[in-house]
Amino acid sequence: MPSTVVPMPDPSANPMFDFSVLRDLRKREGLTMETVSARSGVSVAVISRLERNQSTAELETLFKLSR
Repeated sequence: MPSTVVPMPDPSANPMFDFSVLRDLRKREGLTMETVSARSGVSVAVISRLERNQSTAELETLFKLSR
């Protein structure tokens, strides 16, 4: 089942959730987006958009990334 990303309505608005913490955690662990993608099943494009707060994710996607 593909990961679903819901675009944020206004990119200039403050996001409800700050997903940039994903980048901090990923870099702290020395992981690339490709590695996180391979391990989680979430596409690199989705991870990239989340890290840049350009979209928000469904609970299922966040669960996949947390594992």
